[in-house]
Amino acid sequence: MRYLLVGGGTAGHINPAIAIAQEIRQQEPDAVIRFVGTPNGMEARLVPQAEFDYVTIPSSGFRRNFKPKSIVHNLKTLGHLALANPRANKIMKDFRPDVVIGTGGYVTGAVLLAGVRYGAKTVIHEQNAYPGVTNKVLAKKVDKVLLAVEEAKPRMECQADFAVVGNPIRESVITKTRQEARKELGITDDRLVVLSFGGSLGARIINRMAADLMSWGYRTAGPLVINARAETAAEKPLFRDSVASRRCVIPSTGFWEWDAAKQKFFFTLPGEPALYIAGLWAQRDGF
Repeated sequence: MRYLLVGGGTAGHINPAIAIAQEIRQQEPDAVIRFVGTPNGMEARLVPQAEFDYVTIPSSGFRRNFKPKSIVHNLKTLGHLALANPRANKIMKDFRPDVVIGTGGYVTGAVLLAGVRYGAKTVIHEQNAYPGVTNKVLAKKVDKVLLAVEEAKPRMECQADFAVVGNPIRESVITKTRQEARKELGITDDRLVVLSFGGSLGARIINRMAADLMSWGYRTAGPLVINARAETAAEKPLFRDSVASRRCVIPSTGFWEWDAAKQKFFFTLPGEPALYIAGLWAQRDGF
């Protein structure tokens, strides 16, 4: 069987797709799997890291205001829309999928609709109780709609072949022990670790709280605080400035990496060991 998976924008769309692909690979070792995403989205890094074939389609959403930057962005989005359908059709012709699976994000629309036209079996998965716009449109067209929670069903606002299945989770998230993770990262068993993350794109209030905790830990030789993600280019000075204003430093533990091209910090731990070493989690949302 040949499986084409598509999802992008945030880790909340991408990680479920990766979890699905990993389960397919485990149950069908001979399956041929390919991902579709955007050239510059988070999926362009996460999918190749998971060792899956990856092709791209330019895609972006509309901004709902009339600021000059938003107008320019929306003009680019119109260009992406013009290119998306021919590109999606070519992907179908080249890959010849038996099944197309979408997990949300703007990039999903063109690919799933191309899959419907091509005649492949089409499936979408909605992770939230309040469905995204793209999935609400696609639910009317695809063969199967998978939901994380029952409450999402009436909010799809259509009749479809629904199944409530929960959210897929990567096997690596649930197989490592706390002792293994601490050994991997060189952290002693008796040290308190605080892991904070505000969803795949971050959250300002979580970052500020993390800065307070880092300051406290730095002054008192207390807990190791790992803040799993800073925010976007507009927000990127805030976290470092918050830490600096509290007269402490970001721990030089290799947990942070600065991407100069994208003007973002991102979190680069091997696998998911940080999920196991923490004695306390502070989380807002996201996978």
